[in-house]
This record gives sequence, C-alpha cells and structure tokens, in this order.
Amino acid sequence: MKKKNIIFIGIIVSILLLISLIGTTFAYYIAKISGTPSTTNVSGNTGNLALTYTPLNITVSDILPGWTLEKNFTVKNTSTADKSLTYDLILQNISNTFTRQQDIVFKITCKSSSGTCLGSGTKIGTSGDGTTELQFPASDVTLFTSSSIPKGVTHTYSIYFRYKNEATTDQQADMLKSFKTTVTISSNGKYTY
Repeated sequence: MKKKNIIFIGIIVSILLLISLIGTTFAYYIAKISGTPSTTNVSGNTGNLALTYTPLNITVSDILPGWTLEKNFTVKNTSTADKSLTYDLILQNISNTFTRQQDIVFKITCKSSSGTCLGSGTKIGTSGDGTTELQFPASDVTLFTSSSIPKGVTHTYSIYFRYKNEATTDQQADMLKSFKTTVTISSNGKYTY
C-alpha cells in the first residue's frame, strides 16, 4: 500500500510540474494604454510591457488663409522586457467647421533611432518624411496601424497643419472657422519578439 501511495504522489507531482512548465511556456503579457488625453503623460503597463506618450489635443479657431501650425509628440517603449510593441496612430474627436474642407491640410514627419515609424495601411505617405499633404478629415481616422517600436526607442512626430491660401478661389465663407482633434495611440495588446 505504501508503495502505491508513493507512485501515486509521484504521478501527481509529475503532472503538476508538466502543467506548470506548459503554463510558463505559453505565458504572455498584454500591453494596454491607460489614462485620458487630458492628462500630461499617459502610460500603460502590464507586467513588463509599457508604452508612454504625451497626448496631443489641438483646438484652433479664427484662422485665416495662409495660417500654419506645428505640434510635436512622442511615443516611447518604456518596457523592461526586451520586446517590441506595436501601436496605431489615430486622429479622434474631430470637429471641422470648414465648408471647403480641402483647404485645411496636414502632414506628419517621424524620426526614430531604430528606423521607420510607420506601420501598415499608412495614410500619411509611404516614407513618413512629411512630403505628403492630406486633407484634414471630417471624422475620426486611423493614420496607420501596427507601428513597431523596440524597447527603449522613442518615435518623435511632428504634425503640420495649414490653411491653404488659394488666390484664385473665394475663401470668405471659411474665414475665422475652427477645427479640433486629439492625436492618440492604441496598442490593443500587441507585441512582437
């Protein structure tokens, strides 16, 4: 009887060790961004994975043709784990009171010590060098998805806005109009090895 108990306990311990090994092997972390765009710095952290960015709220009113504005923001992988995280860049909470919406344009540049900042499905040009000017949208838009950012790397963005001065077009209806947006990111729990 004693020998059967020892064998039974040995089998149970072996099964528990196997389950523990499998569980550890398939463990994963989910990175989420928390906070609101009204705070100065927003950080997300689950386990050892974290993205930090400074949200960018833009509200502009009473502008005239020829007006320009440049704003900067950063996204940094502050993880302690040696993982690359991915994120999407989004313009949200958009309000645009312009009648001739094609006259309000923007472009984005991005610099990174690790190479490119762009993800897939980019709507800001293929190179991220700010050469592609886009019409400011009338509703929320994802500018690109799945931008990869290695541990310790910072992506530094500049976003430029411009109210075109169309000399041959009557722009009087849109003088002193306004627009606003929030530039934000979403990680959706994505990471790569």
